[in-house]
Amino acid sequence: MDLGGEISGQTRKQLEAIYLSLNPAQLKRGIDTKLDKLYHIYEEKRKSAQVDPMRKVVPHTVTSFMMQRSRFGLPT
Repeated sequence: MDLGGEISGQTRKQLEAIYLSLNPAQLKRGIDTKLDKLYHIYEEKRKSAQVDPMRKVVPHTVTSFMMQRSRFGLPT
């Protein structure tokens, strides 16, 4: 691993130690677990946002009141 001498020797040794400690299989398992969790959260959110066509719609009180009132205005 050649970093072109742009960093100090101590920093280079620290980075090499981190690089050598990485386990690609473990990283992939961790990523897959997190992706699975994200997908399940997405699915739950999507299901809760769906409209139930069998649900009875009840108008809000103010809207219902306004629709029941007769219209008024200037004579034409």
